[in-house]
Amino acid sequence: MILVQSTSGAAPEIRHQLTTNMTAVEYRELSIVKNVDFISKFIRDTVRLLIGKYNITPFFMQMLEVTLESIFEALKQSIDVAGPNIISATLVSMEQNTNQPDRIDIIVDLVIPFPANDIRITIRI
Repeated sequence: MILVQSTSGAAPEIRHQLTTNMTAVEYRELSIVKNVDFISKFIRDTVRLLIGKYNITPFFMQMLEVTLESIFEALKQSIDVAGPNIISATLVSMEQNTNQPDRIDIIVDLVIPFPANDIRITIRI
């Protein structure tokens, strides 16, 4: 974690946070890891409201798909100081598990925003 203090009396501010996994920017940037954790919890908490109330039918699968698309749209629209949580989300697959027929397996591809860690300026004359 890098902290900066603009003046001697100012409160320190976090400039940059890294994780211990340096293999790729998606894993080393704490802001990305925290964002993906938030997204997964948000999706789980929303879908959890449907568990135990419905049978797995074509109507339910359609309702679940619409729910997921609404979640994706909400995450695209949620804007804080840094910007939205996701750029886009794609429902890759959603199917009833063949070994555990009371479970639905869902795969989602996310495009997430990256932090602006470096800005290079070249001046030419």
